[in-house]
Amino acid sequence: MSLNKKELEYNQHHYAILAYKHYRAAARELKAIADEKKSVELEICMARSLYQAGDCCRLEAQIYAIIGIFLLVTSDKTCFTQEQFEKIENLRQEICCIRTVLSAASLNISANKSMLHQAVMDYRKGSITVQQFQNALLSELRFIIFNEYSHSDISEIEASTRVTNISSSFGIGISYLVGDILLKHEFHHENQTNTEKSKIRERINKIMKDALDHYIKGQYVAFLHSLTVFYAETKILIGIKEYRSDDNHKISLDIRPRQIIKELLYYEFSSEGIANFLVLIGEVLLSAPQLKPKNNLTTNICLELPKYSDFTHFATLVFDEILKNTQLIEAANNFDSKITSTTLCVKPDQCGQVEKSLLNNAFSVSNTYTVEKSIISAVVRLKEVKLVAKINYAIAKLISGGIENLQESANMIKGIKEELAKDLIEEKMYVISEIRLQALIDILAAFGFNDDTLSINNEVIFFKQIIPQLESNNYIKIIDKVLIDDGKVSHCEPAILFDDDNDDIDEFALLDQVLDGMLRLDKTKFVRDVRNNYYKNVEPLKSFITDIITREHLADIKAWKTSFLKEKYSLTFQYLPILSVMYNLIFIACIIEFHREHKLIFVPNKKVLDFSNGAAKTSIYVLTETKSDRNNIRTINGIFVTSKVSLNYIYNQLELANDPKIKVDLLNQIADYYRHEAEKIDKNHHLESLKIWIRALKFYNDVLAINRNHLPAMLGHVTCLIKLSKYTLAEKFLIENTERKAYFRDSPERWFLLGVLKRKLQNYDEAKNAMENALKLKTNYIEAKHELDLILRLKKETVAKRMQIYKNMTLIHAEPRSSQYNILSIDGGGIRGLIPAMWMSELERRTGMNSSSMFHMMAGTSTGAIVAASLSLPTRFGIRQPRYKAANIVELYTCHSEKVFTRASKLPSLFGFWPIYRAEEKKALFDEYFGNTRLSQALTELIITTVNSGSSTTELFRRSESLIDPGKDYTFTDMLMCTTAAPTYFPPYNLNNSIFVDGGVQANNPTMIAYSTCPKNIDRNDIFVLSLGTGDYVPDPLNPNAERNLLFWTINNSNVLKVIFDGPQNNIDYQLSNMLDSDKYHRWQIWLENPIILDDVRKETLDHLMELTHAHFEEMDTADSKNRLGKLIERLKDT
Repeated sequence: MSLNKKELEYNQHHYAILAYKHYRAAARELKAIADEKKSVELEICMARSLYQAGDCCRLEAQIYAIIGIFLLVTSDKTCFTQEQFEKIENLRQEICCIRTVLSAASLNISANKSMLHQAVMDYRKGSITVQQFQNALLSELRFIIFNEYSHSDISEIEASTRVTNISSSFGIGISYLVGDILLKHEFHHENQTNTEKSKIRERINKIMKDALDHYIKGQYVAFLHSLTVFYAETKILIGIKEYRSDDNHKISLDIRPRQIIKELLYYEFSSEGIANFLVLIGEVLLSAPQLKPKNNLTTNICLELPKYSDFTHFATLVFDEILKNTQLIEAANNFDSKITSTTLCVKPDQCGQVEKSLLNNAFSVSNTYTVEKSIISAVVRLKEVKLVAKINYAIAKLISGGIENLQESANMIKGIKEELAKDLIEEKMYVISEIRLQALIDILAAFGFNDDTLSINNEVIFFKQIIPQLESNNYIKIIDKVLIDDGKVSHCEPAILFDDDNDDIDEFALLDQVLDGMLRLDKTKFVRDVRNNYYKNVEPLKSFITDIITREHLADIKAWKTSFLKEKYSLTFQYLPILSVMYNLIFIACIIEFHREHKLIFVPNKKVLDFSNGAAKTSIYVLTETKSDRNNIRTINGIFVTSKVSLNYIYNQLELANDPKIKVDLLNQIADYYRHEAEKIDKNHHLESLKIWIRALKFYNDVLAINRNHLPAMLGHVTCLIKLSKYTLAEKFLIENTERKAYFRDSPERWFLLGVLKRKLQNYDEAKNAMENALKLKTNYIEAKHELDLILRLKKETVAKRMQIYKNMTLIHAEPRSSQYNILSIDGGGIRGLIPAMWMSELERRTGMNSSSMFHMMAGTSTGAIVAASLSLPTRFGIRQPRYKAANIVELYTCHSEKVFTRASKLPSLFGFWPIYRAEEKKALFDEYFGNTRLSQALTELIITTVNSGSSTTELFRRSESLIDPGKDYTFTDMLMCTTAAPTYFPPYNLNNSIFVDGGVQANNPTMIAYSTCPKNIDRNDIFVLSLGTGDYVPDPLNPNAERNLLFWTINNSNVLKVIFDGPQNNIDYQLSNMLDSDKYHRWQIWLENPIILDDVRKETLDHLMELTHAHFEEMDTADSKNRLGKLIERLKDT
């Protein structure tokens, strides 16, 4: 089975962390032998591994990149190379994504991008000390550390959420994060009535909700300003003071954490909520947001903002107060005592309501958070928030630099480790990541602050529950993890609970629901099956039921039946062995416990009931009471499985089956299962679906090996071949079996598949005949009607007729609106650039608009760059009208492609191979089509990718950069010569003394590059992406990337391999389809039965490509059941 998105992400994270741990272990061993060069390489490996682990580890990845730079630069001179430094620095910038909201001014450092390079050079020259170089590195860390990454790991529910945004992670009501800061210390609480107190609390809640909204969005200036609103007379939350004297205007902060705690405790906020709110403030302060005056200043006024040291001072003051304040501890102890004393006085079935009322106070909180607080004491919750504060305090001291600060940071980290080592087995709500501690320890060690404290044990740890009698079903429904046999934590399906409040419950039907209805089981069927097996003397079932009859003092099996059917809750633990015997099931009893890393999870209690006869195991987890019952009559609270079990169950039955007819039926069910799974993802993730289609094909073949006349398997076999683009094999199968099997020949489904196949092979007359026969045999065959409409449309609207329309149509040009942002991205692919050119011609026809009117940005690689550049080319300088329609680009490929591919004599190349074709004819054609037009004149934002062969890095030609830097305002011809210099086909291109090769070497699909370079002021919700492929071929579905180089270039030359990027381009499609809504991201691609190489310019190939493209668009239109294509066209019209 293929993995779903969640499982893929989990596996990527798991194995990346595993790689990191191995690299770190190796790095620690290398310290003993002082191998500096290998140590640097391992730091790079650790950084890259953590980067691959996901956003939750980016801070650590950044730290290890910094360590690598430090070790490289401060090592022996023979170890340092400029190439190695640039390698680490490029990785560091890749990890950072070069996104930051910190102002350079507030950090008192230059905004020059070469600051770190300068520090490196200065240290190598001896101009600065080691401590100064450390401070330079830590200054780089300031730019990203508090703007992009979290500071501790929390629940996996939202691992990417910033650590102190605990409200988001656990659904805590806003009231548990709010607080106030009094700048005027006027306390008159004695005279306040409860009503006044409640009103003030509500005002605080409102202010804090606005603040938290800003915090979640990363709007830290707005966060601080929102807390300056008065919530009571003379009382505000924080002070942002402005002073004006002569020509100076000064802004300063006034933050008093001790006053916050005192005041919030009076207003009955929880102690850990207050501490958590203070952590939020501390984080915002460490981000050093650039404050602005309330009113605009004239140009002659000098504005003085708080320095970074001011922000750091207040942040450390806040963290320090969290750690030292005794009032918070007293309040937490009082709260725990109040819960304990109150719940002891009530009945068990009333505990939940009492506890909820105690926790809510005057506030509204979610059930999830209520459950968390019911299990973990307030003292422990406060203690854990303090751990977060300690981590933040240590990081604050680290990035402040200086020997004293680094020593304080090291001491704090050491204290955290010791505290965790003493306190492993304890109930927890959030987790401090061991990896985060390791990263901080390692960077401090690199700077000379070694720590000999033993590392924290990383074994699986569970935590005690303080108030078990308050457990309810609220939190069971959100648990999605179970501890499996090898000690790992696995994902599981949501538990199906046996609800006590439901009088109509049939627990046996719910069990069948977990099994996806495979047993067709209910209470009545269970009784019938028990009686049948009892009378057949099936053991050990008869012994089990006899024990129950004796234990319940019943006369016989009939009396048991009557008694059993009368009982409301009859599925108790004692019946699980009977179910295991009859239905080949395995039951694993489990309870709910706290796990150190994953919070609440299901944990097996080693009670496994397995009386099945099959070797293949179908396991069902059973939630039961923690106390044992020797009679096994305790109730079952619910059931769940680790994954959908229908397939496992069928496999189990298949293993037991001896009858060939039963085997055929089961094999066909398995094949149908894989077929349906493949259909689910085929449109969005075709490469992933291929592996599943081939699996379905295997099982259909297994069926046919037993019964070659099995009609469903025959039809399934052909369907899989068509989906795998194996049209010739599918046609052969249909012909061979039609001749000797009348029932197959007369099947409407067979005629339908034949029609689809003939249409794919562009034989429209035979396709039409086949589809008409399908409809004669099955008049209400909806799919056949749609397919026939498509075939008739393709027969009527030929490519030649459509091309004539394209040439003669008049298009409208208008500047795209700024209310949305449309991106067009086009892959590389040589002559197959004809495909996107045809698609764009059809879009222009349907919208009546030029392409440059529909898109704000166009991006292209290699041949895709030719199409994108042509569509954004102006008529002439100063005239913002497009020179070409997409139809003109189609003519470029059909009429002039032979000029491009002119054979060359063997000339030496930088890469060591002989280019097949000359570059002169290609350049002459570009000069003819594009003239002297420069990048700055493009009608849209234009991005063209290429690869610098010297550094083996992808470089971008961008219109936005050319408008700023005239040195980057290249001609269209030069850019296209760079991006189309395909290795082995054309020689590299020299531009400004740099050698460039085809952009497809590293970024054949430039969609992610285009998306990531969108202007930062564009709301991501307003972005739309159309990504056009140029045809793809997958010879081996089980290894989709094998031999796909035939579409691009030969890969036998080892020098070329050195610059080929190590990640499959189709991952981009997978990533973007998950990042953007389905209506905001469209990927169009044609899957070829046989490869079409870059330089196949034969007329029959060109005609074939045009027909494929025309048919593909019409097929999309016919299958547009969700109106995705229609919405796309309407959006482009409205641009």
